[in-house]
Formats: sequence, structure tokens, C-alpha cells
Amino acid sequence: MNKIVILIVSMCARILVLVCLFAVAVVAGRSAYQTGYRIYTEPAMSSQQNAKEISIEISSGMSDRDVAALMEDYGLCRDEKIFYLQLTLSEYKGRLKPGVYTLSTAMKPRDIIATLGGKNLEEEKDEE
Repeated sequence: MNKIVILIVSMCARILVLVCLFAVAVVAGRSAYQTGYRIYTEPAMSSQQNAKEISIEISSGMSDRDVAALMEDYGLCRDEKIFYLQLTLSEYKGRLKPGVYTLSTAMKPRDIIATLGGKNLEEEKDEE
């Protein structure tokens, strides 16, 4: 009788551990999906009608993390960490050009990154 009780308690404990591990995996998976989704689909901070133009300066000694923090400080992105990941995964990682830029809150993060990397978005639109 005593062995049966120990066996049942042991099985219940194993099931409980498995359920907890499954719940942790679901929460972690959901968080990873949401972060990944935001990296590739983050919208602009405002619409064209409500856009504000903001001048910023990128110094030659600034790291990509510094630039991401600057973008959040000026209201050009929602989340510094997401912007940093977008920059890290872009072709402009570590290749931003120092200078003074006029950016708009209607620009998507990928357009801001391309502009800071030296790509002229206006010329590209004229060619299309």
C-alpha cells in the first residue's frame, strides 16, 4: 500500500514538472515570436499627416547601441532594443555614416537605418 502511494505521488510530481516546463516553453516561444515579428514589421511612429521632422547628429565614435538609444530618445522608434536588433540584422551593422540627419517620425525603422547608412531614399523613390 505504501509503495502505491509513493508511486502515485511520484507520477503526479513528474506530470506537474512537465506541465510547468510546457508552460515556460509556451511563454518563451510567444515572447520570441513577438520580438521577431516586431523586428521585421515595426511601423513608423506616426502617420504622414502627424509626422514631425527631427534633426539628429551621429558622431563618429557612436556605437550601434548608442544610435539605437538616440532614436528612442528622439521618439523615432518605440524600443531601443528592437531598433538595435533591426540595425544588427541589417546590411548597415557597424556602417552608419556620421553626420547630421533630418528624419521623420513617419519613417519606418528600416528607412531610418538605410538613411543613416548613407542610402538616399528620395533618389530611390524617383527612380521607381
